[in-house]
Amino acid sequence: MNKFSIYIDIDDPKFLSKLQAKGNASCKFYLLIDEWPFPSNSWRDFPLIVLNWWLEAFLILSKTGVAVNNNFMNGPFEYICEKRGEMVLLSFGERTLADTLEIQSAVELAFSEYKNTLVHTAEEFLAVLNSYSVFGEDLNKLMQALESVRSL
Repeated sequence: MNKFSIYIDIDDPKFLSKLQAKGNASCKFYLLIDEWPFPSNSWRDFPLIVLNWWLEAFLILSKTGVAVNNNFMNGPFEYICEKRGEMVLLSFGERTLADTLEIQSAVELAFSEYKNTLVHTAEEFLAVLNSYSVFGEDLNKLMQALESVRSL
């Protein structure tokens, strides 16, 4: 079975100071499948917004069973989630100029593991944000999406 996690560089001082000042900022933020980083281990993005998107997509996947695209804000990378019974297939790809998705890799995980990873990552991230007194609309959206996923 593959190990799936989400990396957010919450120790980046620039990230934390921008979060406090603006309520949002970019930092190193990527997926880890076993030891493979997607899109890369130097990828910078906006975890506060993107995690919310992924939680909302999870809600759609859970309720409808319809495959969902999970995008990064910066750039052409995304991963698709397809529910297969108690499993989920994650297909990682890059959108081309012709707007087609070129799949680079795919892994299958237990659906519960995928959910738990999203929830755990969001909870840890929110704890950091709360400790730095970050607030704003994006934070509220993330908290609401997390509560909705937890309630499933």
